[in-house]
Amino acid sequence: MAVCGDGTIDPPVEECDDGNLSDGDGCSALCTAEMPDKKKRFVFLTSASYSGMEVGSLDLADDACNTLAKASQVATVKDRTYRAWLSDGRTNAIDRIGSYTGEYVMVGGTPVATNSTAFETGALKGMINVTEQGIPIAWLMEPCATSNDGVWTGTQVDGMTGAETCGDWQTDVVQGLMGSFGANDGNWTACTPRICTSKFRLYCIEVE
Repeated sequence: MAVCGDGTIDPPVEECDDGNLSDGDGCSALCTAEMPDKKKRFVFLTSASYSGMEVGSLDLADDACNTLAKASQVATVKDRTYRAWLSDGRTNAIDRIGSYTGEYVMVGGTPVATNSTAFETGALKGMINVTEQGIPIAWLMEPCATSNDGVWTGTQVDGMTGAETCGDWQTDVVQGLMGSFGANDGNWTACTPRICTSKFRLYCIEVE
């Protein structure tokens, strides 16, 4: 049963749910989207998981983000453009999302970052654990070295490429740097290298 104000989006009854019953914050007291809301950009955790080789490339990762967003039942997620928070040997994740002075929020409206600088300083407002469908993914508090769930990033705390990128997302026989979606410090993006046969999610961040 949908309950407006509980912080969980229940589509198609709710378009958003930011955990309160206030108007004027992008999500109304009736859990309908207050549009336009372009001062805020969305961030989500993919509902799908991939091996390092299945990620394929930065462009293919971006395609995965945008395909999932377009298939979402959450109206505010659609018709926006996303890039995966992902680096390879030539491109840094922080450069891919660009500079932005506005706020980033999860699907549903919960704040994640005050601006793009937060992504390169390990200073997030909270964990990024909500999918494109508005579904929160439980963090089981497992160590990154053994966790069965995580996020491929190939990206250090400063937003720059790490040494481990699954061979630029082309092979499963090496390692890739992964992050923990249960963290809001530097571990959100740079927790530990893992073998690329592991199946992990992606972070998708809205861009212009």
